[in-house]
Amino acid sequence: MYGIYYNQLFDVLIVVKKNEPSQLVDIKGDVVLLGGKNDEINGINIFKVSQDLHPIKAFNSFEPEVLDYVKTKLADHFLFVQSSQFVVGKVLVCEDIEGTHLHLCQVDLGTRVEQIVCGAANIAIDQLVVVALNGAWMPNGEQIVPSKLRGYESNGMICSQKELGLENDDFNQTGIVVLPPMFENKVGQDFFKESEA
Repeated sequence: MYGIYYNQLFDVLIVVKKNEPSQLVDIKGDVVLLGGKNDEINGINIFKVSQDLHPIKAFNSFEPEVLDYVKTKLADHFLFVQSSQFVVGKVLVCEDIEGTHLHLCQVDLGTRVEQIVCGAANIAIDQLVVVALNGAWMPNGEQIVPSKLRGYESNGMICSQKELGLENDDFNQTGIVVLPPMFENKVGQDFFKESEA
């Protein structure tokens, strides 16, 4: 999974795979490859982006036009494949964690069920929700990683409209996004692809 951010000031598309220190690996024209441990490419900078593309938002990790552009620019370097980062999930279990505002949830992600700790007041059983998978890059630049909250394992994050950077009124404005019933048969599928369909 890659986080893709556009920096207008420097006209650069920043592509990040891992949030760890990087060192220069190679410069190929307007493309700079950055590596981490074991010479794995964990970051890419693509300069002079505005000559070919006009990103509207700073966060472009799931914009089809941007993904095609990055894939084309990196074709001579390696095969760029963007995995789904935000999927439709269904809350199967939602239990209060005693003495906290947190809830321990079991969420169906289509191919598996994950335990996720959620602090939203509007979380409930049988809801269709948007889940940021482990490894997902959020619009604010944070990467979702497995964690422990109050001693409970949490694998992923159930997202609000604000956390997803959604600027429309299609979903509830407070708490997590609760998807309408039309998403029932889309559990486990990429939320952004399905919401555009």
